[in-house]
Amino acid sequence: RWPTGESQDEHKDFDYHPYTSILYLNDDYKGGETVVGDQTILPEKNKLIGFEGDKTTHKVNEIIQGTRYTLPCWYKNA
Repeated sequence: RWPTGESQDEHKDFDYHPYTSILYLNDDYKGGETVVGDQTILPEKNKLIGFEGDKTTHKVNEIIQGTRYTLPCWYKNA
């Protein structure tokens, strides 16, 4: 749950979580785009993105209006 005014600074995930995915649960808000490397990903309900979170910088832009809901997951090598 990401209310209005929330954001996340640019970062990389822990090395024990090499893979990251984010499922967008809604898109009825403004702002809150995910930036992965130099690509800005626009939120769309039911969109799933995946990337190497421990190698690629990523961030969440400020939510301008409404509430952003996502389901993030982190994966490790077996």
